[in-house]
Amino acid sequence: MSCDFCQAPPRGKDLSYSKIISALELLRNAGVKRIKITGGEPLVRKDIIGIMMACNDLQLDVTLCSNGMLLNKDIIECLTEIRAKIKVSVNGPKKIHNSLVGEDVYDAVLKNIQSFIDSGIFLSIHTLITKLNFDVLIPMLEICEKLNIPKISFIPFVPRGRGVVTEGKYALSEFQLLQLQKKILDLRKKYYPQIDVRYIDLWTKEYFTLETNGSLIYSKERESQDIFIEQLV
Repeated sequence: MSCDFCQAPPRGKDLSYSKIISALELLRNAGVKRIKITGGEPLVRKDIIGIMMACNDLQLDVTLCSNGMLLNKDIIECLTEIRAKIKVSVNGPKKIHNSLVGEDVYDAVLKNIQSFIDSGIFLSIHTLITKLNFDVLIPMLEICEKLNIPKISFIPFVPRGRGVVTEGKYALSEFQLLQLQKKILDLRKKYYPQIDVRYIDLWTKEYFTLETNGSLIYSKERESQDIFIEQLV
């Protein structure tokens, strides 16, 4: 059993540090074994290292999902100590990534990625696939080869949160989704075991999310279909 700690979009006031720890304890006692700390960008929280250390104390397997812009030495030391994993968002080569992010951050992100790799932390990349970057599969695998990144996950755009209002601009058609699945399957066969190529289908995957206001949500294909479980803290 796993749970995503979702940083955004919040549905109310964010939880305090103590309430997050209480929620983690409740989840662990309920049988949760793996936590993904996601966003938004989780590193904007000044107490994020304390949260990750608490996950480790509770024997929760931690994966930090980040855009890679705020990574620093303290985060590296924390992830090394608790043997956590990190996933960094890179959505294409420099021009494409900067265009989708809206800032000139690509070089800084790759520099931070290299720092993590040099530290021996298990790092993987996840790449959001939209109408605007549908052809980045091979370029992204070339980046993985160059940097010796062992795993990449391609994730088609899902209209959740702020993505609901941009669905027409970014969402893939049904035909494109089928094409994407086939291409990724072929690339997985070609690159394995050097690179573990994954297709993450969040359209059909259902999972539990602890939102930043303490709500435990059973997340389904559409946000409108989500099921509220309980106010955990």
